[in-house]
Amino acid sequence: MRARLLPTNDDQVPFKYRDLPVGRHRLTLPPPLQPATFATSHQLSGKAESETDRGDRTVQRDQREGRTSAMNGRTTVADRILQFNEELAETTLELPPGFRVVNPFSGPQQERVREVTAAFYHKYYDDDRPRRLVLGSSPARRGTAVTGVPFEDAKLLESDTGVDVADGYAVSRPSAGFLHDVIARYGGRTRFYADFVMSFVCPLGLVRTNTQGREVNCNFYENKKLLELLNSFLVDTLECQLAFGIDASVCYCIGSGENFKFLTKVNEGQRFFKKILPLEHPRFITQYNSGRREEFAEKYLSALRREGD
Repeated sequence: MRARLLPTNDDQVPFKYRDLPVGRHRLTLPPPLQPATFATSHQLSGKAESETDRGDRTVQRDQREGRTSAMNGRTTVADRILQFNEELAETTLELPPGFRVVNPFSGPQQERVREVTAAFYHKYYDDDRPRRLVLGSSPARRGTAVTGVPFEDAKLLESDTGVDVADGYAVSRPSAGFLHDVIARYGGRTRFYADFVMSFVCPLGLVRTNTQGREVNCNFYENKKLLELLNSFLVDTLECQLAFGIDASVCYCIGSGENFKFLTKVNEGQRFFKKILPLEHPRFITQYNSGRREEFAEKYLSALRREGD
């Protein structure tokens, strides 16, 4: 899968989400009846979604919400997530100059990533239980973009799976530390992962070259042309992730700013989720509001326990 390369000399451009076209692309195979396959061409078009497209999406939504028996007893959540990762391993995205994809599933550590992800998902997701989705923006280049497991600390992964996926990198991140405090207070890893799948709006890592010539983490919404190129890929992969067997009554969005705005805009067109709850990003909490850490932890726990419902 390839997205068009559009040369640009633009710096970061302010972007109004109401001008963002969404919902014009669909998966070539309706999950989960067949392997999750993204659209073969991630190009923006001016054509409105057809009645056929809408009909296909309705069938897919019915399957996700349990109105068909397409998945009953055939595969586990672990199987579907690992299959999705294999699709990501084959994905190529051509981006504007100065940007690069970090893909843990096809990078130099791909065999180790495959080993650790298989061990992790088969440990916690070897069933067909519906779970709610927790979505960050995109993997950090020294975090999930190395380990392949969203928001997981490398040392915890090693203790869980026996695989040293970090290979000398220090991949213990403040985000993982805050989230795993929340997970422990929720009831522990087994209980938490029985209720939730953690992932990303953009499931592959992104980096950009700064003015000093160094590669730094980048979010999909930071540049106008980058977002235009990635838009259909993001919509397609969101739908693929719903095919894990997601409880779509609520989605938790990690990042209450631009990530939440984008996800809300997509949801207005696609109706993937009944509602989306924004939660402050752990980095915002740990780096800029450490004195309010307990307050934000309680906010997370209240939302995850659905105490306001």
